[in-house]
Amino acid sequence: MSPASNVTQVRLIRWSEFQAGIMLALIGLALLGMPLPVIVIALAATFGLLITSHRAEWTPGAAFGAANAATLMRLLVILGLLAWPRMETLPKFTLALFALVLDGVDGRLAHHLGLCSEFGETFDKEVDAVFTLVLGLLLFRGGLLGPWILVPGGLRYAFILFVKFARPPKSQETRTILGKVICVVVLSALILCLLPIPRLRAPLAIVATVVLCGSFALSSRELYQR
Repeated sequence: MSPASNVTQVRLIRWSEFQAGIMLALIGLALLGMPLPVIVIALAATFGLLITSHRAEWTPGAAFGAANAATLMRLLVILGLLAWPRMETLPKFTLALFALVLDGVDGRLAHHLGLCSEFGETFDKEVDAVFTLVLGLLLFRGGLLGPWILVPGGLRYAFILFVKFARPPKSQETRTILGKVICVVVLSALILCLLPIPRLRAPLAIVATVVLCGSFALSSRELYQR
């Protein structure tokens, strides 16, 4: 890894740690009844900081690029879901499904156009984390599931802070195809929970939560394998 790449990685990790602290605090405030649009403003501010402070690292050529644009579009759709929580079920489900489809587009564009970068990878992972949390907030604040549904959305942030303070031998987990598949499965299950299927909602959400907990447990174990 080049010195410049190492500096970029450290800066991105610091931003992720900052984001994790902010998001865990917002989850606590959401449990106390804080209006969801306030979380939208906070997310717009933190992601705005990420994008503007890493302009030189957006892509290998420094341009923002089509892949990052697709990720940004996905983030805007997700923030739209949170900004209008009383949206009708079908439009809400459709927009969430569209955001999930975009999750597959940005990666393909990055590889196909040679736009892969550490910034793009972090941007993609953090938007995935926010998507999981937003779906949990919609289900909880919509009265569809209990507060436990916020656990999946908080796991990545708790994991990041665990790595920061526990200081395992490895500072980052390896991103694998299995991890991406698990992410898609969890997001798909939570999106289905938005539909009027009360008998399946809790089982789907429980399976998604257990699968994600298992995934982070494996990632934690990997950090301690020298």
